[in-house]
Amino acid sequence: MKTIVYLILGLLLCNCGGIPKYKDGNQRFLTNPKLIEGEYNNYNNDSLKLRGNSINSKINWRKKRLDTTRYTSVKIKILNEKQLRFDFIKNDSTLKSQTFKYRLRKDGFIKLRNNNLQVVGVPWLFGGYKNVMYDLGLTKTDDLILHGYSEEAAAVMVALFAGRRYDIKNIYKRR
Repeated sequence: MKTIVYLILGLLLCNCGGIPKYKDGNQRFLTNPKLIEGEYNNYNNDSLKLRGNSINSKINWRKKRLDTTRYTSVKIKILNEKQLRFDFIKNDSTLKSQTFKYRLRKDGFIKLRNNNLQVVGVPWLFGGYKNVMYDLGLTKTDDLILHGYSEEAAAVMVALFAGRRYDIKNIYKRR
């Protein structure tokens, strides 16, 4: 019985990984979270204005029917040592605000603590999970880096199916 408990516990924890190391050389090392404050475009530099490419759709990934195309910019404000706020703006008026917990990591990124695990069904029996994690950082030109991963896995009767893992790196222009 003890072996089965250890096996199940090991299976549950084996896929819990961190965000991969940022590999581009254009990162500005953050020692003060206040440096990230500012207003940024809601869409990354390389994308069309699609729902999945905005900052709002990345940090609110659980809300499937969220219309994020109406926001033109996002303002980030550090509230205190543990919380930051995203203000979603259109035509110089704030349409929505959200507060998240954060922590400054040793690698110069700010880790968002935003309910990043979603369980579907009974994991490892008849179900799966989706795990999404993001870090915020700055480029050397003071643009916002949204860096992280999205991972999905499923299983039927402890037979784990191959999941998908996507590394995500988007850069949003400072206004």
